[in-house]
Amino acid sequence: MEIGRLRNPAAALNSFAVVDVPGLGGEGGLRGWNLLAVSPSAVEAVSLVTGSVTTLYEPRASETLAANLSEADSGGCKGLAATGEVVAFVVRDGSGANTLTLKYLAQDRPVLQPLTVHGSTVAGPVRSGSHFALCSEHEVGMFNLDTGEATVLQLPREFRPMLTHGLANLKLAPGAMPVIVLQSPGSKAALCVAGEQGGQSGLLGFDPKKGSRSSFRAVPRGSSLSTSQDGVTCLCTLDAIDVFAPEHFFRVPALTLPWMPVYSDTGCLFSFGVAESPEQHLIRGEWATHAVELIFESTQLSGDTCCGVFRLGNQVLAGYFDFNAEHTDEAEGLKFAHWSLAW
Repeated sequence: MEIGRLRNPAAALNSFAVVDVPGLGGEGGLRGWNLLAVSPSAVEAVSLVTGSVTTLYEPRASETLAANLSEADSGGCKGLAATGEVVAFVVRDGSGANTLTLKYLAQDRPVLQPLTVHGSTVAGPVRSGSHFALCSEHEVGMFNLDTGEATVLQLPREFRPMLTHGLANLKLAPGAMPVIVLQSPGSKAALCVAGEQGGQSGLLGFDPKKGSRSSFRAVPRGSSLSTSQDGVTCLCTLDAIDVFAPEHFFRVPALTLPWMPVYSDTGCLFSFGVAESPEQHLIRGEWATHAVELIFESTQLSGDTCCGVFRLGNQVLAGYFDFNAEHTDEAEGLKFAHWSLAW
C-alpha cells in the first residue's frame, strides 16, 4: 500500500528519519508522524497519517544538498538527522563548503546555518541529543542546538575518514554514519570519527579540552559500527560492545559475530550471538532486569546482508536482504524476522 511518493526517488539512497511532530503551528501538514527524506534537490516530509508530501527546503541555484544521487554512489554516508522539532541536513556550494543547515518543523523560525566544513565530500549529519555533527575529508564539525555553540576541528593529515561504507576492518551498518558524539553530564561533548590511519581501521577521538589534538584507536577485523535514530552509536567488536549514547557511555563484554550490527536505545541492547547451526540466527535482547533470546532461520542473513535489529515498544524486527526473493539470481528483496515480546 502506497502512503505517499517523494518527488525525487534518489531520496531512497540516503539516511532518513521518522519523527512525531507536535501540533505547534507553522508547517501544519506535518502534525503527527512523518518520514523525512533528502535528495540532492529537496528535503521532503511524508505524513504517515494523511499521506501528504511537504517540501521543507530547496537549495538555491548555486547550491545542492549533500545526498546520494544514484545507486553508484549509494555507499556514501549522506542523509539527514531530526527530532520532532528540527531537521538537519547539509547544503553544498561550488566552492567546497558543506554547511550544516537546520529547519524547524512546527514553528515559524528562521533556518539556522551554524557551521561549515570544507571538502569535496561529506558524511552526516548525525544527531546525539541536542548535538548535530558532520565531517569532510579535512574537517569535523559539531553544533549544540541547546547552547548555540559550534565547533570545527581539523583532521590529522595522515587520517582518512570513512566517508563511504568501505573499510578493511570496520563495517558500517546500513544507515549508520562514521561520526560519533560522546557526551557526559557536566562536561563538553567530544567527537570520534571512524576511518583509517597508518593502514589500520579505527576511531579518531578528539579531547574537547584540547582542540584539534586527537588520539587513534585501532579496531580488530570483523568490527561493525551502527547507529539508531535516537542518537545511540554502537561499536561491536568480537569480544565487546561499546555503546555511545546521549549523556553516557558503557561497555558490555560479550562474544558477538563478526560484522553484525548492534541496536541500542533507552534501556535495551540487541546483538547477534552464536546459534546452533549456520541456518539459525540468535539475537540477544538485554535489559537491566531481564533478557530474551530470539531465534530464526534464514540462509540469506550474514554480515553483508543484515540491515540491523529494530524495536518499537514490544515489537522487534531483524531486517536483511534476500537475493533470491523471487528465486532468480537477479532479484533482490527485503525480509524481516518479527517478534512480539510478551511483557
